[in-house]
Amino acid sequence: KGLPATRNWILDNLWDKDEDFIWQIDDDVSHVTYMMTRAVRRIKDPDYMVDVVAHVGRAAMDAGTGLFGFAPTPKPMWRVPSKFIDVRGWASDHQMGVIDRELRWDENMRTRACVDISLQCLLKHRFLWKDLRWHFANVIRQGKGGLVGSRTTEREQQAFDYLEMKWGKGLLKRHVPTKENKFNRTKFGAYSMSLSIR
Repeated sequence: KGLPATRNWILDNLWDKDEDFIWQIDDDVSHVTYMMTRAVRRIKDPDYMVDVVAHVGRAAMDAGTGLFGFAPTPKPMWRVPSKFIDVRGWASDHQMGVIDRELRWDENMRTRACVDISLQCLLKHRFLWKDLRWHFANVIRQGKGGLVGSRTTEREQQAFDYLEMKWGKGLLKRHVPTKENKFNRTKFGAYSMSLSIR
């Protein structure tokens, strides 16, 4: 039925009532990258990773939002040392924590469901929590399994159209892949949407 249904099943069946939040990550995570040093550091210690998730999840809870995530890319050129928390945009469900039990993935979607659940959080809580100091590294759109076999440019466009129908026109901007622009790195139009709320 797609990843949104699987992610909702995890919320319903694996999130105990005495746990403050649940964190979901893709199964091919290899390390965490710490972004705020001159040369990025790649850390493979699982205890360190768990500590990072606990630290960021607690900060997001204390701030009063319903979702938290991490830097979407490990590229140092995208790092702004003075801005290590982002409260707009969307959190990637490759590495997402859910605090608010009322937030759900939309099972009508095959791709970009992370955009939808992030918009739900923004509507209800007015912000989400992305800690840009760390990036959890995994192989996106290149390995086997998951959505790799079924993700196409057409499905990306369908997701965009569905999000526009659900949330209204003008909220999302579609970046169409061309030879000239940087969004042409994969046939899926990677990073091919942006939110117009900042």
